[in-house]
Amino acid sequence: MSAALRTLLVLSLLVPAGCSRGPSNWRQWIDQATLEFKADRPAKAYEACDNAWKEAVKEKDAKQAVAAYECLYEAAVRLGQIERTFPVFRKILAEYDGTMNDTGAGIRHRNNFGVALVRAGEKQEGVAQLEAALDAYEGSVYHTSNNFRQRTLLIENLARGARVFADEAPAIKVSSVMLEEIVVYVEGQRYRNDVSTTLGAGDALAAIADLVRLRGDPKAADELMVQAREQQSLETNYLSGQPRTIPCDHIIIRSLVLRGCYAVLK
Repeated sequence: MSAALRTLLVLSLLVPAGCSRGPSNWRQWIDQATLEFKADRPAKAYEACDNAWKEAVKEKDAKQAVAAYECLYEAAVRLGQIERTFPVFRKILAEYDGTMNDTGAGIRHRNNFGVALVRAGEKQEGVAQLEAALDAYEGSVYHTSNNFRQRTLLIENLARGARVFADEAPAIKVSSVMLEEIVVYVEGQRYRNDVSTTLGAGDALAAIADLVRLRGDPKAADELMVQAREQQSLETNYLSGQPRTIPCDHIIIRSLVLRGCYAVLK
């Protein structure tokens, strides 16, 4: 037996039976996360996604970092522990926001972050994040002025998040400036008999009506709620049984397939 063969034999005896090397790079960790999701092991999936995130940050790869966040967020949702992703998303906002916008997921992630903050009791920051999302990416095709349905969802969430600050600036702005914006736009589109371009307005108007009531004007709230229900009825008829929510994004990251959905405050 040669010396090289004897060395190989000794090394093989030192490796425990059934032991194999685990993932060592971003791609392998994403593939590992896929296996964990399929096996319904969200805690293990989160661990794999987190390792993919760390590899992306180490390599300073913005695209991989944003993709790893999609993975992390999904695992956190399944665990019911969204707050675990807060530090990661704050880093994305600070360092990878442009890349997140390029994927078309910026508004969705910003909305979901704001909603998650409100649900976690961090209402002041949550409302601020929802406000920031309305104005994010100015000059880009992804600015909410170019997508009425996204914009009205953010306004709806903002109105619900601002309920505990009914007399502060965000609530005042929603129940005045943003309310007028929606009403003027919807009236213009009704003149053209085009319901498809006003989807989301009904739920936003209903949320604002609740806020107006909290701000001490029940008469105006009742009038606005009538308008909201009329718009909701038009949208329901147009959708013909389809969900009222914004369609989820179809996300493919190597072997990992996810649905990126928009969170809604109630």
